Amino acid sequence: MRVIVVGGGEVGTHLAERLSHQGWDLVLIETNPTVKAKAEGLLDVLALLGGGTNPEVLERAGVRETDIFISVTSSDEVNIVACQLARLYGVKECIARVNNEGLRRNDLHLAEHLGINMFIAPNPLFLLLRTATYCRVERDSYEDLITSPGPTNDGEVSFSLKLCVVADRTRSCSDDA
Repeated sequence: MRVIVVGGGEVGTHLAERLSHQGWDLVLIETNPTVKAKAEGLLDVLALLGGGTNPEVLERAGVRETDIFISVTSSDEVNIVACQLARLYGVKECIARVNNEGLRRNDLHLAEHLGINMFIAPNPLFLLLRTATYCRVERDSYEDLITSPGPTNDGEVSFSLKLCVVADRTRSCSDDA
């Protein structure tokens, strides 16, 4: 399974680290040469210098063979456009970090209208990644479950994020629940 992560900041690097330890075929796209070099030195990833909205960079990253595309830069616009491009290349699971609460409003269904599977808020995502345990399950479908351990001392609520790629596209992730 191939995953592309756009953005090698703290969230992107931590996400890449966790997923690479689980054996994902991982590509990290980063615009800052220093951050890219650091990621290459620390992680078992292919790190590419460039932007996630550049079609040439996406093609070098193997976007056409990618199962999950996650864009976690600090720019909502970059994350949304990068996910839309990935969708045009045929990526089925696209996740964008979105800071703007108005864009994340469920009643607007913007993620769905933009062809993005999920918008993720930056602070809960980082909390999840810092405290998460990862469980890999393989059956007819492939799932990577990321679950936080429970309420934290500062009152944060626990939650889980389920990234699921189903080998048989006639089924949904909820079919395995």
